[in-house]
Amino acid sequence: MERIMAVAGPGLKYAERLCNYINRKNAFKLLAVPFNDISELKSYSERHRIELLLADEAYLRPYKAEERDGEDKTLITDIDASVRMYLTSETVTGLREDRAAYGTESMEIFIPKYQPAEGIIRSVLDNAEGIEAVRIVEEMERMVHVISVYSPVARCGKS
Repeated sequence: MERIMAVAGPGLKYAERLCNYINRKNAFKLLAVPFNDISELKSYSERHRIELLLADEAYLRPYKAEERDGEDKTLITDIDASVRMYLTSETVTGLREDRAAYGTESMEIFIPKYQPAEGIIRSVLDNAEGIEAVRIVEEMERMVHVISVYSPVARCGKS
């Protein structure tokens, strides 16, 4: 069974690019899957176990009744995940207790959205307790030989 890291955001392009980077980096034992619709994420979570949910903080804010008429009433807090983290546009990272603002029962982990992807990965790894997310790098068994070419003369056709 695959271990899933769901990345949810209102902009699908941001989530897709972040997932592509995470999957290419191959640092996690988790497969990163992008979502831009909460109802799709909810149906996906019913079929697959989501270990880590990395969602945009825009999904945390409660909707007004008139904004949700005719829409699916699924909230991001309804999705079953082992660890939840939220991408924020603020520069502050870490735990924040915003029960009154968001109506949640626990403290939430916030990570700045606008930073290099490597910084996001580092923040996720620092805050992902309770799940094995890091892929262990194995040592190479054979020797590697490096051949270098040097010439003090410029434009001599070394490459």
